[in-house]
Amino acid sequence: MPIDRQSRYLDNIIDETTVTDLPLKYAENINVRLNNGTVMSFDTSVIRKFHSMDEFMEKMLRDGAFSEGMVQDVNIRVDTVRVKTHIQNKVKNVLKKYE
Repeated sequence: MPIDRQSRYLDNIIDETTVTDLPLKYAENINVRLNNGTVMSFDTSVIRKFHSMDEFMEKMLRDGAFSEGMVQDVNIRVDTVRVKTHIQNKVKNVLKKYE
């Protein structure tokens, strides 16, 4: 099952995926926009320490990086090729069980 890098269909599905469902090992960058207009940017050196978006946000809130009422928006940039490969491998493994 080759990866169709021209296809935007899976990218659209990934865009609609709840961020809590996304393993952070695929994230390249997280930008947190605060109510005061400040944008806090986190790169892979910070992101990869966490397994999920929930864990990341809880740690940032607990450490006082920002408070819950301050967060206006969160943007995550992911490596879609790695996500597609991961999904395809999962599908292949499931299909092998039924061969």
